[in-house]
Amino acid sequence: MYDEAAARVMEDFEEYAGELFSIQVDGIGTLSLVNVLEECNALNTKASKVITNDWQATIALNSLYFHKSRVSSLSSLFKLHELSYRPILTVSNASNEKYIQEHDFYEAYHKAGLTGLRFDLLWSDTNG
Repeated sequence: MYDEAAARVMEDFEEYAGELFSIQVDGIGTLSLVNVLEECNALNTKASKVITNDWQATIALNSLYFHKSRVSSLSSLFKLHELSYRPILTVSNASNEKYIQEHDFYEAYHKAGLTGLRFDLLWSDTNG
């Protein structure tokens, strides 16, 4: 959820990542919600340490590894099918593809001076 100033920065990402909903909040104004629908089939399930329950739902992550060649999609915001709790992930500086560089959510977020999100490094292609 974010305000109108952040919405201007987010416009490009919403178009490719999923759905945008605007709501009016008394005393605050218009807020936007984004529902990320983009999925990226890049998780290296053999190398990753994903703990599942009896129903194969993910209950914990010790480490994630990705197939470098698959870490790109139409959006730098995406989800992984394998993670049942569906966190929103982002890729930053993942390739030399001009599209990804121009639509890097992490970089745009920081350049705009936005705050409120926490980013954790889950994997780096320099780590394998």
